[in-house]
Amino acid sequence: MKIIYSIVILLSLSFTTFAQDIIRGVVVDAETKESLPYTNIILSNAKKGTVSNADGKFNLSLKNIDTSDTLVFSYGGYETVKVVIDKLPRNCQIALKPNIVNLEEVEVTDKQESVKDIIAKIEDNFEKNYVVEAPYKEKLYIHNYGITEFDDDILDPMLVKKSSFEGLNQETFDELKRVLPKEFINYNDAQVMLYHKEDEAKLSNLQAISLEESTASEAYDQMTEKFEGFVNDMESSFNDDEIYYRFKMGIISTKIRGDSTDTEDASDDFERDSTSYTVGTKYIRGGINELKKNYASLDNKNWEFVTKRGKYNYTLEGASMMDDDVVYIITFKPKNGGLFFGKMYVSTETFAVLQIDFEYAPNKEGRDIHLFGFGYTETFKKGRVLFEKSGDKYYVKYINAEEHTTFSVERSFALVKKQKRFFVDKTLNEIKIKFNIVADSKETKELLVLDRKDITEQSYDMVEEEEKMKFQKIVTTQDYIWEHGTVIEPTQELKAYKRKEITENK
Repeated sequence: MKIIYSIVILLSLSFTTFAQDIIRGVVVDAETKESLPYTNIILSNAKKGTVSNADGKFNLSLKNIDTSDTLVFSYGGYETVKVVIDKLPRNCQIALKPNIVNLEEVEVTDKQESVKDIIAKIEDNFEKNYVVEAPYKEKLYIHNYGITEFDDDILDPMLVKKSSFEGLNQETFDELKRVLPKEFINYNDAQVMLYHKEDEAKLSNLQAISLEESTASEAYDQMTEKFEGFVNDMESSFNDDEIYYRFKMGIISTKIRGDSTDTEDASDDFERDSTSYTVGTKYIRGGINELKKNYASLDNKNWEFVTKRGKYNYTLEGASMMDDDVVYIITFKPKNGGLFFGKMYVSTETFAVLQIDFEYAPNKEGRDIHLFGFGYTETFKKGRVLFEKSGDKYYVKYINAEEHTTFSVERSFALVKKQKRFFVDKTLNEIKIKFNIVADSKETKELLVLDRKDITEQSYDMVEEEEKMKFQKIVTTQDYIWEHGTVIEPTQELKAYKRKEITENK
């Protein structure tokens, strides 16, 4: 009995100790008490940190952290708050006071500078402020949540007009429609190390989890089962000099060619079982680099409010402090074809952007392509980017990107199996299908830099990137322990999310 009692006491002490290793809290406006989402939170000495989530909530692991260090809370247009960790309760509320001042009250190099001159200097100084050539490494937390919903009101999304292939008929596609989910969900989080050297990068996985990929996986299983014979026959034709397949769409007709080596290499990048799945590391690394390029760089169309100034109206709202920088507060809205409205905080000294918020203006859309029965429309886009200064350079600290798109297919296709002959090739089998599919996709991506350090070229060269990255399948993020410290606190909606089902592969 004493042994059981001792175990209970030890477990209780362990839990208490663990609970005390994390600070949790919420950041609010001191006047309105409304939460302040995506507040920048950083340790003054360690230069590590996090951000508050969309609900204004945050958590910070104190593992390997000096509790005499100071936690700095900064948000554009608000006074910065600094608190010694030792003096913070483990559940706290941080209140920030609004702080927008007249330009006459702060020291600015040129108070006669027009707002368009300031925007122009953002572009002129971008490379000087942001482009880093020396090698460095970043510890990142990445989050991705996406849902694609199909229009269920369409009665015949896949209509077989003709088929001489055995087992490929209208009944087959009707059954496929019945087993396919109405929505495809993808939900995964990861902590990784990303190593940089000039234009190169390498990725090392620390910990990765997935709450949902099963909807797509189950659909894939169903499709594989129903079309396995057809696919195998098509692949065998790639090594047959007499038999081949041809794809036809209207007046367009092309022979289907295959490279078995490429096919095997691609399939090897994606493997899964009942407890985990793997993805080619190059795809994760590429996704991170693409997110940074699209939301935190001039080398994309999203920052047109900086590079295409003739399309926008700008208003200089005043000035404020962000950390130790005096910043201009500039709002912008579209004219003459511009897409976005938003707000940016720009250093009065270096003309670097420290924080930017932008989204499609009302009744604005991005790319809208409708061609040959295919449709693709970017209906919504919203971004928030935070930068932090280290030395004389500015680095991405946090990106939150939300994108909505609609895509459609209303087109007939045909697949024809042919046998070569001297004059006219013989048609062995043919299937004609009309697709009428409409779907809406919503995706949220987050990237948080937890830590950043300079490294040598030799250190970079010694890093070996593994070919695959493994994601552990879990049921819920509630009480999930990240071994490598702080992540973004999940929103209340994501906390409530639970995996629908984990099933064994068949």
